[in-house]
Amino acid sequence: MLAAVLREHPDELRADFQEVYGLDLDRMGSAYTTLHAAALLAQLPEGSRVLRCYSEDAAWTSERSLLAAIVNDLNWLVWSKSKDGQRNRNRPRPIGPGTGGGRERRIVGMAMTADELMDALARAHGEVAHHG
Repeated sequence: MLAAVLREHPDELRADFQEVYGLDLDRMGSAYTTLHAAALLAQLPEGSRVLRCYSEDAAWTSERSLLAAIVNDLNWLVWSKSKDGQRNRNRPRPIGPGTGGGRERRIVGMAMTADELMDALARAHGEVAHHG
């Protein structure tokens, strides 16, 4: 999973690691292990840049979803008391997760050896891998 995200969304991963963990992605392999980075990637908080790359709805954190539900309920309440509501026309459009019509993408993991992972990470950084 780490190698795929590094290949597909390196800038988002870099920004998330810096903001959330205070870690420089360029120091992976020296200051912290790739296994540590993979564990941190799996634990990125809701709303993170990486998660938003794979799902439009990932921007909808719990707090934002609750606020959207409140707005939707208030819009519906006001509409239901209007002439349009009485005639069941011009319903308000809801906001929030599941209303954007976006397609979700899944992060697909791949089994590989430590050497294969190091090769993939080196390629993502434009380096030539050397194994001893």
